[in-house]
Amino acid sequence: MITSRTRQPVSISDARIEHVEITSGRGKGNELLFVFNGLLFFEINVSRGFDIRSCHYAGRQLGWLSPCTHVSPHSYHAEKDDWNRGFEGGLLTTCGLEHAGQVEDGYGLHGRFSYTEAEIEEKRIDRGAIRLAASISECKVGGHWYQVTRRIVSPLSEAKIIVTDTITNCGFESAPLMLLYHINWSEPFLDAASAGVDHLGAWKSFKGSHEASLDHRYAELREGSFEVGICDLSNTSEQEIRLHWEEGPIQASLKYDRQQLPAFSRWRLKNKDQHAVAWEPGTVTTQGRYFHDQNNLLRYLAPSEQAEFTLEFEFSERKE
Repeated sequence: MITSRTRQPVSISDARIEHVEITSGRGKGNELLFVFNGLLFFEINVSRGFDIRSCHYAGRQLGWLSPCTHVSPHSYHAEKDDWNRGFEGGLLTTCGLEHAGQVEDGYGLHGRFSYTEAEIEEKRIDRGAIRLAASISECKVGGHWYQVTRRIVSPLSEAKIIVTDTITNCGFESAPLMLLYHINWSEPFLDAASAGVDHLGAWKSFKGSHEASLDHRYAELREGSFEVGICDLSNTSEQEIRLHWEEGPIQASLKYDRQQLPAFSRWRLKNKDQHAVAWEPGTVTTQGRYFHDQNNLLRYLAPSEQAEFTLEFEFSERKE
């Protein structure tokens, strides 16, 4: 059950922001922001890294939601792939920052970010847009300290969401920056070709510690299987990456800077009750810390150094 934290949502015209708290179940205590900009409805998971959970446009749910439903961040366990026990899915799940990718000695799947509670810094609607901001701190005494400011802007009456992360190393030594954005799609995109992804570069299949080179185009995924693909962007000339779903009643696009996020993975899952596709741009692929370290692909932030990353989502209805 969800109850409202604010009696009157902030509003200008038809836009609104409502702050709510889950009062029972596995997600008890989780805070959410329900956001409507006059055209697009989406849900910010305040207690889970200020990620974007559900997203609705033109009466359709766009982000894939996992069967785990709402899960408290306090249920996090770093062992092996237990990250999946609380993986809520949603349009955007952030992985990192000390580790992202496969399970390795000393590191569980995908890191702690999406299980870290955010502190809201801004929540307002002006004449041009809905503006949200929060701070997220991933730190350990005697270890690394990452401070993140996430800003989310959604222009009024436009089906657009812009997410900007500013990450600062507040520690006294260099820290690895392993950031991966897990962008999860559901119907109406699953059966449509994503040519923007297929033409990025050379693909290879990657599952756990097994890796094999192949021409990894978007092929039908058999029932009861999953797949992780890695894309080599080294020969891609474009600095600005634009990915899009070309078919179906809703068109969706993602835009970002390849210099900020030079790596790209894709995850797919299909069984009787679950069918999802995830785009995963990042500073790393899902191949893990040791792979990136050994191949001099692991980026480090010096003390006080900052890095900024921006994702821009846009949706439209297909015109006949």
